[in-house]
Amino acid sequence: MILDQLSQLEGAGNYNILPIVNVEGSSNVEDIDIPNTLPILATRDAVLFPGTVLPVTIGRQKSLKLIKTLYKGTKIIATFTQKNVKVEEPDFEDLYNIGVAAKIIKIIELPDGTLSALLQGIHRISLKEILSREPYLVGIVENLPEVRAKEDDNYNDYVADSIKDAALTIIKMSPNIPQELSFAIKNIEGFEFLINFIAANMEFEKISDKIKILSESNPTERGMRLLELLQKQIEFIKLKNDIQQKVKSEMDQQQREYYLNNQLKTIQEELGMDDGEDFDKFREKAAAKKWPKEIAKAFEKELAKLEKYNPSSPDYSVQYNYLEFMLDLPWGEMSKDNLDLAHAQKVLDHDHYGLESVKDRIIEYLAVLKLKGNMKSPILCLYGPPGVGKTSLGKSIAK
Repeated sequence: MILDQLSQLEGAGNYNILPIVNVEGSSNVEDIDIPNTLPILATRDAVLFPGTVLPVTIGRQKSLKLIKTLYKGTKIIATFTQKNVKVEEPDFEDLYNIGVAAKIIKIIELPDGTLSALLQGIHRISLKEILSREPYLVGIVENLPEVRAKEDDNYNDYVADSIKDAALTIIKMSPNIPQELSFAIKNIEGFEFLINFIAANMEFEKISDKIKILSESNPTERGMRLLELLQKQIEFIKLKNDIQQKVKSEMDQQQREYYLNNQLKTIQEELGMDDGEDFDKFREKAAAKKWPKEIAKAFEKELAKLEKYNPSSPDYSVQYNYLEFMLDLPWGEMSKDNLDLAHAQKVLDHDHYGLESVKDRIIEYLAVLKLKGNMKSPILCLYGPPGVGKTSLGKSIAK
């Protein structure tokens, strides 16, 4: 059925094929003797596992020649993953030494000159030596021993259940992973093939993580290593989703404020309530002020706040008056003091009847200030109930 579907896709350049495995736990690979010498297909970012079927896109000339030649012959090749995907002509030191012997099931030629080869993993192998590099890589390989999982091992059953739960969680959290994988994972019964299937399908942070799983000969240890990587992947996806959600919320709030401010400005213009000219005048006056940088920054902040207010709201007039008050203050401007005591006495007597003790204290203060010539005199504090003359005395001192 799978091959019939693939034959219908021949010539198509845009399709997705899932790596597959027999859900009963057998690989359905015929009993094939793996020779010690095999042609080598170097894959850039794919790791084949025993029992799984994986489509691999072939583009390099040596790889194309290898696949076409072997497909007409024995169909058995060795697959090893590159350590660096940028290497165009990989050699022994550029390949991981753990790989899988595979059978070429089907090849599909694509319109761009490349082809897609459907490979089925047979057995884990290790690379010992490269014998030749033309017309394609040929090397000496060695079959790796396998430790079969015990069918009555309850511990492996618990590990398998944990692996399934973790894999299903990742699929649910990741929109890029085909949801059809959930159905396949739920129906896999064989412990070893469950590990191989999930390891082949899941995307890990590094390709070397899959190689580490493939390197384990003990199925239980292989399952525990896979489970550890799946748990890390879940935490990574959670963190990534949290960050994206936070950024999205902040962007949504900024966009909302931007949209509402534009709408508010449009409404104000339609109603003839555009205060843009007032804001420009505020900024012109502020630019001419000789005030500290901290005050200028505070003024801009308060002005930006005023621009967001609705002119009909009570807060608008309060904020407007506050900014006018800031601009009216004589920042950096000082008048020359008149310390003529006779003049001071005349002003105080003219403005106030009585209050002799208070007026005498003010004259004493001015006298000390005149003698010392600096402002390090004690601070005068006027206190008393309302209406006794505190404010008018302050105005007299200002005169």
